[in-house]
Amino acid sequence: PAPPSHPPAPAAPPAAAPSSAAATSAAAASGAPPPAGAGGLGLGAAESDGVGGGAAAGGAAAADLAPRLSTSLLLPSLELLSVRQAQDRAVDSAPALLRVRAKVVSAFPTEPALWTVRVDATGAAAASLDGRGAVRHEYRMVLQLQDVTDPDVYLGAALHGAEAETFFSGLPPCDLDEGAYSLAALRRRVEAMCAAPSLEFLLLACRPPPEGGRGPDPHHQGIAFHVARTELHWHSG
Repeated sequence: PAPPSHPPAPAAPPAAAPSSAAATSAAAASGAPPPAGAGGLGLGAAESDGVGGGAAAGGAAAADLAPRLSTSLLLPSLELLSVRQAQDRAVDSAPALLRVRAKVVSAFPTEPALWTVRVDATGAAAASLDGRGAVRHEYRMVLQLQDVTDPDVYLGAALHGAEAETFFSGLPPCDLDEGAYSLAALRRRVEAMCAAPSLEFLLLACRPPPEGGRGPDPHHQGIAFHVARTELHWHSG
């Protein structure tokens, strides 16, 4: 009798489709653009708005909930300048008020709890407390402002005293080591400023006074910038 026939060999499984990461790597190696829908920062990433497939809607919703910032200036009709233009203008015109559009890069000191300092009040404030020294706090910080057209150009703008209280309207200065709520609220505002593409500021450009003297020194080559007559508006939700 004929030997029994063997069953046919099982068919080979179909080849697995390359993963999007592998496809992107292969395209990058060949110099071709990555295939549509591939993750990463190539042409295909534009369809997902840079946040990966399926996350675009969530990203848009998060953007809607993010705080929106704006500033209002005492003199909004002044010519709008870049940081570089403000630096050039200040050399010949200081003291002067300059309207500047800039990006906030950082705030100094880098430790948020140091953005206010303790000030010992004297005179009428102390007398009102039966001779006991009154203690208050005021803002003392410096904003690093970047030119929106030339990222290599910066200036430091001091933000302190009454001008800072106007700027952070509704958020009076306090001891930030003890005021946890105020510290958190202030950090949110500064972080949102640094995340914003740009904001407008009114800057007072002046020369520092001579050592041991009062008033600006006309022979001093340095220019100091102070945020003045500017209010930050915080729109949440």
